[in-house]
Amino acid sequence: MAQTPATSAFDWVGGEAAVRQLVDRFYDLMDLEGAYAALRAVHPATLDGSRDKLHWFLFRSKTSFILCIGRAGFNPKLTCGSNTFAL
Repeated sequence: MAQTPATSAFDWVGGEAAVRQLVDRFYDLMDLEGAYAALRAVHPATLDGSRDKLHWFLFRSKTSFILCIGRAGFNPKLTCGSNTFAL
């Protein structure tokens, strides 16, 4: 059986679970690698909120407008509203 081609970059990388793994690895490296100390310094002491916000930023292109409403730090008019227009 032939594989169906991915319809978007989001699907190509493996969907939400893969995006979350990518985000977690990004923040893990910030904590582990001294080369990223300057980048780490501009983040809060705990990275939990940053991880969630980046995940939702990357994931939002596949979510509906309703799912974005109420997410901490996301104004639906700024983040989800553009999903209805081709950019």
